[in-house]
Amino acid sequence: MSIKFDTNQNTYSAVLMCGSRTCLMNEACVEGMCVQRGSLSFTARWSRRNSQGYIIVRTPLNHTIYFGNPRTKSSADEGRHEQVGDGSQVDNIYWPSNGIPSKGSYKICFSTGSLLNGTDKSPITVTIEIQRFRQ
Repeated sequence: MSIKFDTNQNTYSAVLMCGSRTCLMNEACVEGMCVQRGSLSFTARWSRRNSQGYIIVRTPLNHTIYFGNPRTKSSADEGRHEQVGDGSQVDNIYWPSNGIPSKGSYKICFSTGSLLNGTDKSPITVTIEIQRFRQ
């Protein structure tokens, strides 16, 4: 993070540098990419590059959010899928900062997608980070 001072306006602003990008205040830096963080987020990242994997979240209201169903149709359950970059390193599901995630248990799955296709048989490490931001 860096702090910029605008001498014309006499203001400070904090900027999160993420590789060659600058993330916004509602974003986090994961694997050199800016991802939405919102009030609740589930972010998956994996060790094998150039292959796609997918995080899948079932909410307490029994809605399933993933790349094929990026949003619920319920105003009471506002989770959203975000494809990060080309989807070959990071996958993210988040609730917007102005939304309130449902109380209860969330079920999380990870689909290997194309990670197990091809000739590369090296082990794969998948990390899922769950963050709850209070406002």
